[in-house]
Amino acid sequence: MADPDVDELITLLFQSLAGMRRQMRKEAGTGLGPSHHMLLWRLQPRGRFGPPWPHGPSRVSDLAQALQLTPAAITQLVAELEHRGYVRRDRDQQDRRVVVVSLTPEGEEVLARARRRRHAEVGRLIESLEPQDREALMRILHRLREIGPDLPETDT
Repeated sequence: MADPDVDELITLLFQSLAGMRRQMRKEAGTGLGPSHHMLLWRLQPRGRFGPPWPHGPSRVSDLAQALQLTPAAITQLVAELEHRGYVRRDRDQQDRRVVVVSLTPEGEEVLARARRRRHAEVGRLIESLEPQDREALMRILHRLREIGPDLPETDT
C-alpha cells in the first residue's frame, strides 16, 4: 500500500492538472480534445524544451508510437484535424506508399493560441503564490524532472 503522503500528493497533482486542463478546454472553444492537441504538438518542429523523440512531419505509425495510440486512432484524429485544416497528408517522396502528416499554418495558430491560454492560466495560478512558494515549486519540479527516468520534456 502506498504511503498516505504519496496518495495525497498524487491526488493533489492530478486535481491541479485536471482543473487547469478543464479551464483551458473551456476557454479554447476549439472542440479539440487532449489527443488532438497532443498530435498537433507532436507535429511542431522541435523546440527548446522539446521531447527526446523527433518532431515535425511524421508517419502515422510514428505518431501512434509517440502518442501511445493505435494507428487507427491516429488515422481518425488526423482525419478530424485535416477536415478542420490543421494538418495535411502528403506522400513521402522516397516511398510513395507512406503518408506523412504535417502541420498547416492554421494548425500552428491553434497551437499558438493554446500556448498563450496555457501561459495565462498557469501564470494566474503561479502569481497567486507567495514568491518563496513559487521558488520552491520551481526547484521541486526541476528536481523531479532530473530524477524522473522517462519524463518527457515539453515545449512551453
